[in-house]
Amino acid sequence: MRLFLFIILLCSLSGCGHKAPAAANLRNHRNEIAGFALNLPEGWIASSTGNDRETYLRVLPADGKKPPVRLMISVLVESAPKGLDLAAFFKSAREQLSRQNAYSERQALLTQHASGLPAYLIEADLGRPTDGPEGRPCRFKQFAFLLHGRQIVITAVVPADDADRHMSEVDPILNSFLTW
Repeated sequence: MRLFLFIILLCSLSGCGHKAPAAANLRNHRNEIAGFALNLPEGWIASSTGNDRETYLRVLPADGKKPPVRLMISVLVESAPKGLDLAAFFKSAREQLSRQNAYSERQALLTQHASGLPAYLIEADLGRPTDGPEGRPCRFKQFAFLLHGRQIVITAVVPADDADRHMSEVDPILNSFLTW
């Protein structure tokens, strides 16, 4: 009985019974359990993998006196609270983020993601985040979706210095993201 309940819980969190769209076959990285796919260019590696969270890293070598640069993308899939809608999810995320050190919002809106799904988009700069690359100031860009009782969040974090150049590398990954 416990095993049956565990399987039901796992399916409710992972989107069991929801078939991946055909476009997912065109992505080079898929997580069937969590129900997402994306394109990772060469040089990106999975640093941690789980049923509900994956993190991808790309480390750019040190350049002269500058230390190595770490780019990070994380995907989190969790069960959504019952009755949560995208507008409330968006408002809650903005409230939580605004409490961060030196938070400066660049853009925040409800939008349609490149996948065609409704999403919220938040892009902001953070002064000295505790979970940013090396604790240095950073820029992040986050898309979040509500689908089949799950909240799915994909976030890219890059160092603030030269953020535009680094964002041009992570934007195609964020835009390739599919969930089902």
